[in-house]
Amino acid sequence: MAAERPIDVEAAGRLAAATELIERGAPFQAIRLLRDVDSTATVGLRLCLASAYVELGRDTEAVPILASLLADRERLGPDRAMVLATAAHLRSALGHPGWQELAAEAIEAGGRAGAPATLAHLAMSRGYLFAGDVRRGLWWAHRASLAAASAGPRVLTKTRIHEAYLLMQNDRFDDAERVASSTAAVAGGENPRLAALRRYVLGAIRFHAGQWSGAERFLDPRPDVDAGVEIGDQEWATGAGLLTVLLVHADRVGEAAELVTAGAHVLATGHRPMLLWGGLLLADARGDLGLTELMADRLIASLEGLRSPGRLRLTGPDLVRILLQLGDRPRAEAVTTAMEGMASATIPSNVAVARLCRGILDRDRNALREAAGRFEAAGRPLEEAIALENLAVLAASAGSGEAVADGRAALALYAGMGARRDERRLAATLRRFGIASGARGRRSPEVVGWRSLSPTEERVARLVGEGLTNSEIADRLQISNRTVETHVSHILNKLAVRGRASIAASAARELSASDH
Repeated sequence: MAAERPIDVEAAGRLAAATELIERGAPFQAIRLLRDVDSTATVGLRLCLASAYVELGRDTEAVPILASLLADRERLGPDRAMVLATAAHLRSALGHPGWQELAAEAIEAGGRAGAPATLAHLAMSRGYLFAGDVRRGLWWAHRASLAAASAGPRVLTKTRIHEAYLLMQNDRFDDAERVASSTAAVAGGENPRLAALRRYVLGAIRFHAGQWSGAERFLDPRPDVDAGVEIGDQEWATGAGLLTVLLVHADRVGEAAELVTAGAHVLATGHRPMLLWGGLLLADARGDLGLTELMADRLIASLEGLRSPGRLRLTGPDLVRILLQLGDRPRAEAVTTAMEGMASATIPSNVAVARLCRGILDRDRNALREAAGRFEAAGRPLEEAIALENLAVLAASAGSGEAVADGRAALALYAGMGARRDERRLAATLRRFGIASGARGRRSPEVVGWRSLSPTEERVARLVGEGLTNSEIADRLQISNRTVETHVSHILNKLAVRGRASIAASAARELSASDH
């Protein structure tokens, strides 16, 4: 026994040092410290190395380590619950079967609170998120936050940031931003990785809510890397991928290309759907058909390999559009069918994405109209504008007067976000059909004034006229404050007025006119 003691002491010391590095936000350093750990090392050291890989999004490197530990799970001792929870978390991220059973086993082994329980609940949340069931994913995220209360500030902060992401996926943008912002107080600003992760999630929230000026400064991972922050592959791919999408829509293709080039090392580590999405839009914007086809192939392979229809909520409409351009209708149909299979009537944007894909695929105006309305209700202006643009083009092709209203509504949404490339493309398309884009100062009576308001905008305008605040309107209509702000902005633009008093005056005039 005496001869083994120095080995035990050394292992305990390395484990303590590596664990502290992970807690401080330095998992790369932890991996370097544990680089010679093999199957003969203690359970604690092997688990710590696997956890460091998972922390950095290098999931495939953690797989063999956890597989060897699970092969002898009855001898794992006090680490058994954490090994099971980490394996469940990894399988849910990769889309591999068995994550539910492993998570349940981890909870049974370690209880319903603390780090193992938190990770097991997060595994359930991520699994349902990637399967497309965002409501159930949010339920498990709430449970994870409760379990994390006793797991320390780093675990609690990561869990709350994940909860904020699930709130966003459920179209609850205000709640998502509130929860994400509140984690700064929990973390105390001591872990730079968590601060960076918080910014990326805040950037995603603002991107989807159409607040692009706020999103851009949060999404770029390069300043964090330059500052020495250890940014994981998945974090880079998420932030940089979404920022690339934003830059392409903003007609800043050169900057988007620089960002994709900077992320080449991340693409080499495995399938990164968010960065592949950005690369797909970049290739399409440049008119490079060969690269566009390659990026579409890689993105579809990534999504299929991950068995993750949930990620299609973001990429699906672009994939359908581009696959049709490439003449690949069978795969465009497959993407649409996958979206329709995960659509949930309780989440407006889930159904909206499925209807948008179907509308693009089949040139179905009813599907596109439903998608536009649902995206408006969800407070997602980019997708609403895309649906309206497709409606306008179909109407213009058929010689319908609806093209004017839908086209200019889409232009207003694009302009409000700063989606200059989309605005320019749609304006050129409308001109080819002889439709003026409606430049400022030359407003058409058909697309301005009270009759230009959507049904939701009209309700918001009337409530403004009643003197309600944005928060009160949000409560009345059961939508977020941010969505109300977006509607008020659209109303001001369509009525060609400034300020809530002018909206109220217009609402009063309309009410008076309707009484007569």
